[in-house]
Amino acid sequence: LFMLCIQRAIPQAYYATGSRTTAPGLTDALLSHEPRVLLLDEIDKMDMPSYAVLLSLMESGNVVETKYRRHTVTQVNTIVIAAANSASKLPPELLSRFDFHLRLKPYTREEFIRVCRDYLSQFEGVPEDLAEYIGVKVWASSRIPSDVRKARGIARILDRSDEGEVDRVVAFEEKYY
Repeated sequence: LFMLCIQRAIPQAYYATGSRTTAPGLTDALLSHEPRVLLLDEIDKMDMPSYAVLLSLMESGNVVETKYRRHTVTQVNTIVIAAANSASKLPPELLSRFDFHLRLKPYTREEFIRVCRDYLSQFEGVPEDLAEYIGVKVWASSRIPSDVRKARGIARILDRSDEGEVDRVVAFEEKYY
């Protein structure tokens, strides 16, 4: 969600998912788009050749492309913002190139409900009061994890946009979770 909001706020941003990124693909994206901001979600799931592209980019701004009988170095002015579930698997030389490392704490109840309300209403088209109700119900559940994705899943399977329907879906989820 954090990365999606940054992407929405910065039109020049290029978004990629680490698990679906290759070194040639990343190189091509950097050379073709020359993004002001590179957003990498799931950076912890990238492979070593892709990390090598980032090492050069983040250290010197250079994107190096080597192909049969051709070697080019292009300077780009790109800021890299990345997200990971855990930084423990990232190479230390890559971690050292990030200016800031933010570790987000778990939400409080109020924060969780606000994030659910804002996300579900802005990105999923759920009325604000119902989005907030979904957040309250997910947080209060002893069986459903307090995860915005779970709230999104509940919102997406509603047949009707009312609290009774939310209660029905939450009860079903709790029964089989």
